[in-house]
Amino acid sequence: MRILHVLSANFFAGSVAYAVALAEAHRQQGHQVWLASDAATLPTAATVVQLPISQRKYRQRWRNIQALRQLLVENEIDVVHAHSRAASWVSYFAVRGQLVPLVSTVHGRQHLHASTSLFDVYGDKVIAICGNLAEHLREEVKMEPGKIAVVPNGVAFSKEEPSQSDSPLRPFFQRMAFIGRFNGPKGERAAALFEHVFPPLLREFPALRVALIGGELAHLPAAGKTALAALQAAFGERVEVIGFTDDVPGWLLKTDLVIGAGRVAIEALGAGRAVLALGEACYAGRVTAETYAAAAAANFGDILARQGAEAVDWQLVLHDAQAFWRQPACVSAALRQRVRADYDLPTVAARVLAVYESARMKKA
Repeated sequence: MRILHVLSANFFAGSVAYAVALAEAHRQQGHQVWLASDAATLPTAATVVQLPISQRKYRQRWRNIQALRQLLVENEIDVVHAHSRAASWVSYFAVRGQLVPLVSTVHGRQHLHASTSLFDVYGDKVIAICGNLAEHLREEVKMEPGKIAVVPNGVAFSKEEPSQSDSPLRPFFQRMAFIGRFNGPKGERAAALFEHVFPPLLREFPALRVALIGGELAHLPAAGKTALAALQAAFGERVEVIGFTDDVPGWLLKTDLVIGAGRVAIEALGAGRAVLALGEACYAGRVTAETYAAAAAANFGDILARQGAEAVDWQLVLHDAQAFWRQPACVSAALRQRVRADYDLPTVAARVLAVYESARMKKA
């Protein structure tokens, strides 16, 4: 199949990482893949065409539509896959009048205004990355249920199973990590952790270290900067400010408990690490075999089915973290294997191909 991905990649967000990983998976399966994005280069061997997809001025949008239409014709594209509303908008008009289907992946909640429901630019099929998002599209956006497929973002897990990850004999590293962005809503979550959760934990468990991993530390809310400075003053080197790193998998292997959402939680569980699922929408608690389905439906704290965000009970977060450190336990082999099966990149790539085929049949 000849596949064109369209993404607004003016920064390397999670949706961009997913699109690139999916493109690589399909390329390795023998398909021909192109990516149209704001970025001139992306970490893929697929053909990258630079287009300012994120620029929404009508004149630029028209140029983008014309450029995409030319790509479709010259390369005999079989399916277009858009990864943001801006990408869907220009792709919708680029394929108009063509026999080329459009599939859109929706990575987050959509703004609820009249044009979202009345003017559906998402194409023939829509992929929602989790159950709550699918419900949001059906119930709030009023999207046709039959065009929605729930397919999670795929993860390229390491080939080797984590050794002894579910064994009580595995040594613990006495480290917990918050992994995620430090700006916006997640920055506000981090600031609250610095103030309400980490200080009592570090006082109760003298050997414990806390690693802070992720980008945009400079854009931490003012209250967060103050709380972080106080944390560092009180606990010194036990507070490890790592910032952005390409080696998140390496840090997971030397961490016992991870606080995070979305892809972070998925990778941590797949590596056999315990997870407190805290995202910008809600706190989904410690992920266990019993709580996994509900946590996964919320993309591990990032997405609610209904508008708004749930207030976080920080005492509950603290209680869950204390319970873990008082009796550390690894993720069970069964849960680890379930996560790896549900989010396995080649499996997800095959499911996306099935959506493509369904869209092509609908368009024919």
